[in-house]
Amino acid sequence: AAQSVRQALKESATGVETVAQDEGVRAPQERRAAVEERLRRFHSLFPLFHHLTLVDLDGRTLASSTYRYRGEWRRLEAFDRAKSGKTAISPSHLSVGSMDPMISFATPVRDGDGHTVSILVGEIPVRSVSSLVVGLAVGSEGRAFVVNSIGQVIAHPDAGRLMEQWGFSAPETPPDLKLVVAQEDGRDYLYAVAPVTVEGMLETWSVVLRVPTAEAYAYFLRTQRLTLFIRGGTLVVIGLVAAGLALSISRPVRRVIAA
Repeated sequence: AAQSVRQALKESATGVETVAQDEGVRAPQERRAAVEERLRRFHSLFPLFHHLTLVDLDGRTLASSTYRYRGEWRRLEAFDRAKSGKTAISPSHLSVGSMDPMISFATPVRDGDGHTVSILVGEIPVRSVSSLVVGLAVGSEGRAFVVNSIGQVIAHPDAGRLMEQWGFSAPETPPDLKLVVAQEDGRDYLYAVAPVTVEGMLETWSVVLRVPTAEAYAYFLRTQRLTLFIRGGTLVVIGLVAAGLALSISRPVRRVIAA
């Protein structure tokens, strides 16, 4: 799941960078209609984006694939990072005029001399990440979700859980997969915590798989039995093959000796 989320973020960042390199998007402000038409065309190629917006270095909207804001980009960390010449992925935040959490991607748009002249911003809804963890239910109660660096649930199979506080106090984000057993509402749960980081991210997320320990134990037992069955079956097959080979070799040898 962590790899799937990571790949989705990488592809979105690559998409924004691709649009920013287009000659039509570098057009000056007086060609706004042409730039907006170009952005709409790219928007149709990247349907995951809520919008693609070109803003100046003060955060004012120059052109957009949809009707957007007037200067709100200035308070995004990703916008400041892009002004310094780097593509950035913002922490999840509530979009203006909407209760849908968004992830912002900002990348510099450069002129022919390599100077940053504007910033291209694209937003994808966090719910698009939720679809990557929905299929990870294990047993009847096991669930997977994504949390941000301050413990907010930002992607969950149940969309109503978005941006809620996670009840379990996780350890610091591990460098790779970590298993933790902890109590929640008087029950023991097994938590598998895996980090999600890609270049340009301004905070670390974690994908969490939460399974009741009883279900996790039963799952591991089933897996262990299946492994033993496969191993036992493999040994039987190897034995039969070995016996067949031995007979195919020994019979001609015995005939030669008898002759």
